[in-house]
Amino acid sequence: MSLAEFSVKRPIVITMLTLIVIILGVVSLRRLRIYMLPSIELPTLSVRTGYAGASPEVMERLVTQPLEEIISIVPGVEQMTSNSSEGNSTVR
Repeated sequence: MSLAEFSVKRPIVITMLTLIVIILGVVSLRRLRIYMLPSIELPTLSVRTGYAGASPEVMERLVTQPLEEIISIVPGVEQMTSNSSEGNSTVR
């Protein structure tokens, strides 16, 4: 007996099974914890600076080191990396 034959011969059973699936779906949906706008904590901060024509050494001394000192004071900073190149500096 195929599913189609069974459905035609016993429509009440199929209707009851369908209702059970719908009810279980609604109950499960109500228990599911979904937030439309969950709170997201961004764990990283990146500061990029530019100083046209400055050598990497000048960027390190005049820009990167002062930024590192200021950022290290911020509560919750666990790790910091920096990169100084010609005319650019990045602190993460």
